[in-house]
Amino acid sequence: MSTAGLSRSRLKRMHQTLSGYVEPKDLAGLVALVSRQDDLHAEALGTLAFGHPASMKRDTIFRVASITKPVTAAAAIILVEECKLRLDDSIDPWPPELANRRVAEVDFSQLDDYLLSNTNVGSPLLLSPMSKRNSCRY
Repeated sequence: MSTAGLSRSRLKRMHQTLSGYVEPKDLAGLVALVSRQDDLHAEALGTLAFGHPASMKRDTIFRVASITKPVTAAAAIILVEECKLRLDDSIDPWPPELANRRVAEVDFSQLDDYLLSNTNVGSPLLLSPMSKRNSCRY
């Protein structure tokens, strides 16, 4: 990706990936928004609901529920990409509520799996490019 703006090749790849969920009817429709610096790209695909003739639009209003888990998972993925967090790190230093617990050790890969598998908002899209390995050198 260039240092400023959005990459056309990556936007095309994003469109192909998102279409791969709408065309086979895994999702009725979706709206995607990507921004970087002053560049903004919005894309609407599909319809409002299965069997509904109205097309999804950029300004379609969605009812949002249980958004905390996917937002937390996306934040964790960003921290992994920035090499500030490893998926095999223990979560012990982070949430004080979990200090001195008497259960098995938990790492971020387990937390990410939980966050992505216990929500119906975007889990296949968030999980697909993510792997348990990253290119950070520690």
